[in-house]
Amino acid sequence: MIARQEIHQMMARLEATLDRAKPVTPIEVQADYAKYVCVLVSGLIEKAAYLCLLDCAQRTSSPRIQRYVESNLSWFQNAKASKLVELFAQFDSLWATQLEAFLVDEKKDAVDSIVTNRHRIAHGEQVGGLSIGRMKDYYKAVKAVIEEMLRICECP
Repeated sequence: MIARQEIHQMMARLEATLDRAKPVTPIEVQADYAKYVCVLVSGLIEKAAYLCLLDCAQRTSSPRIQRYVESNLSWFQNAKASKLVELFAQFDSLWATQLEAFLVDEKKDAVDSIVTNRHRIAHGEQVGGLSIGRMKDYYKAVKAVIEEMLRICECP
Protein backbone atom coordinates (compact mmCIF):
# COMPACT_ATOMS: atom_id res chain seq x y z
CA MET A 1 0.00 0.00 0.00
CA ILE A 2 1.75 3.10 -1.27
CA ALA A 3 -0.39 5.41 0.86
CA ARG A 4 0.82 3.70 4.04
CA GLN A 5 4.47 4.31 3.07
CA GLU A 6 3.90 7.96 2.22
CA ILE A 7 1.87 8.60 5.38
CA HIS A 8 4.51 6.92 7.56
CA GLN A 9 7.21 9.07 5.93
CA MET A 10 5.16 12.18 6.72
CA MET A 11 4.72 11.01 10.32
CA ALA A 12 8.45 10.36 10.65
CA ARG A 13 9.22 13.92 9.50
CA LEU A 14 6.66 15.31 11.93
CA GLU A 15 8.06 13.22 14.79
CA ALA A 16 11.54 14.53 14.00
CA THR A 17 10.14 18.05 14.18
CA LEU A 18 8.60 17.30 17.57
CA ASP A 19 11.88 15.83 18.78
CA ARG A 20 13.69 19.06 17.93
CA ALA A 21 11.56 21.00 20.42
CA LYS A 22 13.95 21.62 23.29
CA PRO A 23 12.59 22.18 26.79
CA VAL A 24 15.33 24.75 27.41
CA THR A 25 13.98 26.96 24.65
CA PRO A 26 12.27 30.13 25.93
CA ILE A 27 8.57 29.58 26.62
CA GLU A 28 7.54 32.06 23.90
CA VAL A 29 9.52 30.14 21.29
CA GLN A 30 8.04 26.86 22.50
CA ALA A 31 4.54 28.35 22.10
CA ASP A 32 5.33 29.43 18.54
CA TYR A 33 6.79 26.02 17.78
CA ALA A 34 3.64 24.35 19.15
CA LYS A 35 1.56 26.44 16.73
CA TYR A 36 3.77 25.35 13.84
CA VAL A 37 3.44 21.69 14.84
CA CYS A 38 -0.34 22.13 15.13
CA VAL A 39 -0.52 23.30 11.52
CA LEU A 40 1.63 20.34 10.42
CA VAL A 41 -0.54 17.81 12.27
CA SER A 42 -3.71 19.32 10.83
CA GLY A 43 -2.26 18.98 7.34
CA LEU A 44 -1.22 15.42 8.11
CA ILE A 45 -4.79 14.47 9.02
CA GLU A 46 -6.11 15.87 5.74
CA LYS A 47 -3.37 14.31 3.64
CA ALA A 48 -3.70 10.92 5.35
CA ALA A 49 -7.45 10.78 4.65
CA TYR A 50 -6.81 11.81 1.03
CA LEU A 51 -4.07 9.22 0.52
CA CYS A 52 -5.98 6.36 2.20
CA LEU A 53 -9.10 6.83 0.12
CA LEU A 54 -7.28 7.60 -3.12
CA ASP A 55 -5.07 4.54 -2.71
CA CYS A 56 -8.13 2.34 -2.29
CA ALA A 57 -9.75 3.85 -5.38
CA GLN A 58 -6.57 3.33 -7.38
CA ARG A 59 -6.42 -0.33 -6.40
CA THR A 60 -10.07 -1.11 -7.05
CA SER A 61 -11.44 1.28 -9.68
CA SER A 62 -11.13 2.20 -13.32
CA PRO A 63 -8.94 5.18 -14.32
CA ARG A 64 -12.06 7.34 -14.79
CA ILE A 65 -13.28 6.64 -11.27
CA GLN A 66 -9.77 7.19 -9.92
CA ARG A 67 -9.62 10.65 -11.54
CA TYR A 68 -13.06 11.52 -10.18
CA VAL A 69 -12.11 10.42 -6.66
CA GLU A 70 -8.81 12.29 -6.81
CA SER A 71 -10.51 15.45 -8.03
CA ASN A 72 -13.15 15.37 -5.32
CA LEU A 73 -10.75 14.46 -2.52
CA SER A 74 -8.49 17.39 -3.40
CA TRP A 75 -11.09 19.74 -1.93
CA PHE A 76 -11.18 18.05 1.48
CA GLN A 77 -10.06 20.32 4.32
CA ASN A 78 -10.77 21.22 7.95
CA ALA A 79 -10.77 17.53 8.87
CA LYS A 80 -12.65 17.56 12.15
CA ALA A 81 -13.86 14.17 13.36
CA SER A 82 -17.37 14.63 11.98
CA LYS A 83 -16.04 15.63 8.55
CA LEU A 84 -13.76 12.58 8.46
CA VAL A 85 -16.73 10.34 9.21
CA GLU A 86 -18.80 12.10 6.51
CA LEU A 87 -15.98 11.66 4.01
CA PHE A 88 -15.60 7.96 4.74
CA ALA A 89 -19.40 7.56 4.52
CA GLN A 90 -19.22 8.74 0.90
CA PHE A 91 -17.16 5.61 0.19
CA ASP A 92 -18.76 3.04 2.48
CA SER A 93 -21.27 3.37 5.32
CA LEU A 94 -19.50 0.57 7.21
CA TRP A 95 -16.23 2.51 7.02
CA ALA A 96 -17.98 5.54 8.48
CA THR A 97 -19.44 3.45 11.29
CA GLN A 98 -16.04 1.95 12.08
CA LEU A 99 -14.30 5.32 12.05
CA GLU A 100 -17.00 6.98 14.14
CA ALA A 101 -16.77 4.18 16.74
CA PHE A 102 -13.00 4.72 16.88
CA LEU A 103 -13.16 8.53 17.02
CA VAL A 104 -14.21 8.90 20.64
CA ASP A 105 -12.88 10.55 23.77
CA GLU A 106 -9.28 11.76 23.48
CA LYS A 107 -9.01 10.81 19.80
CA LYS A 108 -12.00 12.91 18.78
CA ASP A 109 -10.94 15.73 21.10
CA ALA A 110 -7.40 15.72 19.66
CA VAL A 111 -8.55 15.83 16.03
CA ASP A 112 -11.12 18.54 16.69
CA SER A 113 -8.74 20.62 18.83
CA ILE A 114 -5.97 20.43 16.24
CA VAL A 115 -8.27 21.62 13.45
CA THR A 116 -9.87 24.34 15.59
CA ASN A 117 -6.47 25.63 16.72
CA ARG A 118 -5.08 25.51 13.17
CA HIS A 119 -8.00 27.65 12.07
CA ARG A 120 -7.35 30.14 14.86
CA ILE A 121 -3.63 30.24 14.07
CA ALA A 122 -4.27 30.78 10.36
CA HIS A 123 -6.59 33.71 11.12
CA GLY A 124 -4.30 35.38 13.63
CA GLU A 125 -6.43 34.63 16.67
CA GLN A 126 -5.12 33.87 20.14
CA VAL A 127 -4.50 30.20 20.91
CA GLY A 128 -4.36 29.52 24.62
CA GLY A 129 -2.97 26.41 26.27
CA LEU A 130 -1.20 25.04 23.22
CA SER A 131 2.19 23.67 24.21
CA ILE A 132 4.67 21.17 22.83
CA GLY A 133 3.59 18.71 25.53
CA ARG A 134 -0.05 19.07 24.55
CA MET A 135 0.85 18.74 20.86
CA LYS A 136 2.72 15.51 21.60
CA ASP A 137 -0.38 14.17 23.33
CA TYR A 138 -2.63 15.29 20.48
CA TYR A 139 -0.25 13.79 17.93
CA LYS A 140 -0.26 10.43 19.73
CA ALA A 141 -4.07 10.32 19.45
CA VAL A 142 -4.03 11.56 15.83
CA LYS A 143 -1.47 8.91 14.92
CA ALA A 144 -3.86 6.23 16.21
CA VAL A 145 -6.68 7.75 14.13
CA ILE A 146 -4.51 7.69 11.01
CA GLU A 147 -3.57 4.07 11.61
CA GLU A 148 -7.28 3.25 11.92
CA MET A 149 -8.04 5.08 8.65
CA LEU A 150 -5.30 3.03 6.98
CA ARG A 151 -6.76 -0.18 8.41
CA ILE A 152 -10.25 0.70 7.23
CA CYS A 153 -9.07 1.53 3.72
CA GLU A 154 -7.19 -1.72 3.21
CA CYS A 155 -9.75 -2.84 0.69
CA PRO A 156 -9.04 -5.83 -1.59
